[in-house]
Amino acid sequence: MKKWVTAVLVIAALAAISPWAALTLAVTGLAEEELPPAVREAYLSRQGGLEDIADIINIQDAEGSDWCLIAQSFGWMQGYRKMPSGEWASYWSGTNWPCAADTYLEREGDTAFRVASPSLDAWMRYESRGEGFLLTGWRDGSAWKGTVEVRDHAAVFTPDGGGAPVEVAFGDEMEVWLSDFDSLPKTPEEMRARAGIGKAQAQAAMPGWTLGYYEMFNSGTEAWAAFYRIEDGRLTLCRLTLASGKDVTGKTESLSVPLSEGFLRRMETEDMKTLLDASGYGSTFLTQDAWDREAIPIQGRIIENDLQRNGLLVLTERDGRRYIALAEPDANGGWQVKESKPLPEKCRLDLFHSGDDELGMEWMAGERNCQCGFQRQADGAWRMTWAWAEEGDYSILWYGVMTEWQGLYSNVYAYGTPAFADLFESDLNALPASGEQAAAQMDTVGWAAVKNPTPQDRLHLRSEPSKNGDSLGKFYNGTPLQVLEERGDWARVRIGLGKNSLEGWMMKEYLAFGDQLRRVTQAFPELMTREEAQNRHPQRIDGKGEADFEIDGWAQIIGIRQDTRQWIVMMRDGSLCLTPLDWFWEGNG
Repeated sequence: MKKWVTAVLVIAALAAISPWAALTLAVTGLAEEELPPAVREAYLSRQGGLEDIADIINIQDAEGSDWCLIAQSFGWMQGYRKMPSGEWASYWSGTNWPCAADTYLEREGDTAFRVASPSLDAWMRYESRGEGFLLTGWRDGSAWKGTVEVRDHAAVFTPDGGGAPVEVAFGDEMEVWLSDFDSLPKTPEEMRARAGIGKAQAQAAMPGWTLGYYEMFNSGTEAWAAFYRIEDGRLTLCRLTLASGKDVTGKTESLSVPLSEGFLRRMETEDMKTLLDASGYGSTFLTQDAWDREAIPIQGRIIENDLQRNGLLVLTERDGRRYIALAEPDANGGWQVKESKPLPEKCRLDLFHSGDDELGMEWMAGERNCQCGFQRQADGAWRMTWAWAEEGDYSILWYGVMTEWQGLYSNVYAYGTPAFADLFESDLNALPASGEQAAAQMDTVGWAAVKNPTPQDRLHLRSEPSKNGDSLGKFYNGTPLQVLEERGDWARVRIGLGKNSLEGWMMKEYLAFGDQLRRVTQAFPELMTREEAQNRHPQRIDGKGEADFEIDGWAQIIGIRQDTRQWIVMMRDGSLCLTPLDWFWEGNG
């Protein structure tokens, strides 16, 4: 899984922000001379007016640099520092402060200040210990009656009324995220939960492994850690997703790859960071001689590579042309290698945005930046899932293409086999230029879809070609079917892919075939996954234990089992599963 990461630093740093709802304040008692002329000019050029200023303070940091700090009425801060040249430089901070009509700034000593709101019973204290200012304490009386002081990688919570202080230690990585008022840990329990996903705690969860990468994000509530282990000359990666207050929410272990003798020797004298990137954001191996080429016979110069749980994906180049090679273990303990057709010129991988069992590629077609993504699906095949082509964008599922109509996506699908979607058969140089062209290439032979006369009705999947057969579930209009056999008024069909699929019989009278597939309207329930159900394992489609995947991201309800009160859910890779009805809801509109 790849993540969006925001780095929030101290006042003297650049950062991204999340705005609070704006308040309109009349500036009272604010003398314009508090704004140095150069600051006033710079502020007006960026903000447009002085009406949103709640308060101003002019102060020096511990190095003697002059600062002009502006508290804006909607909870943001603007900081300006006087440089040695005499010019004022803008330091835009992502820090938001208590947002209220009575927010004000108050000096505390020569190099410290507070921003406070009496009506919110809230404040934040900053102190300079060098250049700029660090957050050294805070209070939010609406969340916890007490004050918090930051002392050398620990937060000390002192309750009102003289209660005993509670000290919670944390690492360097947490201090970076002590910034925005609305995302500060307001209670000792919340601070412990965040400290529990620090670098040291992540390492403690993986004894015998070496930490190769660690990053905290989302205001310090989540973290991403990557480890490696080398045993008997073979390297394995393991990546964890950590969330505050929870057990490990995601854990992925890669294949074990035999390393080359040269790579093993270089490990003895060279920094491992120059040989291996465990993060998943870029190429895993940073050298040409990483794995044993005799055991894994991938040909050509290695451009990029990605070690995943089910295979080693490599972008190679030979004779001026680029290819995707996939190395997977075979049944005899060796390795088999598949190779794509020649890729577009200078094609690159998008490793940053591609997770495990995913592959993203990009290239130029004239002046158009083209991109596409592939996914390893439940039957082990790698199929395209989306494309940004020369004339438009479209999405691809294992059973067809979602077309683009008048510039807007809709739930109109062209059912069938997309011949261009297989990673090892597709010629990306001839990729359909638009959704309409992709839909026109669908091969409908062997395909059908549920098509009840009344869209709200659902069609039984029977265990045998008879109305007396056991019902395996009732399915909504638009459910995609692979036709395995026809017998009189019945068709034996498969729903889904791989081991997590269903097979049974449906009445042909209520199915669409051939050209009729272009006129099928899906009637799937438009429900959202509840937050408490995300990252949980659903039940296997056969009802025998938990599935080996989580409900995360794309999930489509296609049917129901009324006897057990369970939804039949289809995942993007074609896997089917069962969930309780209350895992999904209508949302807030």
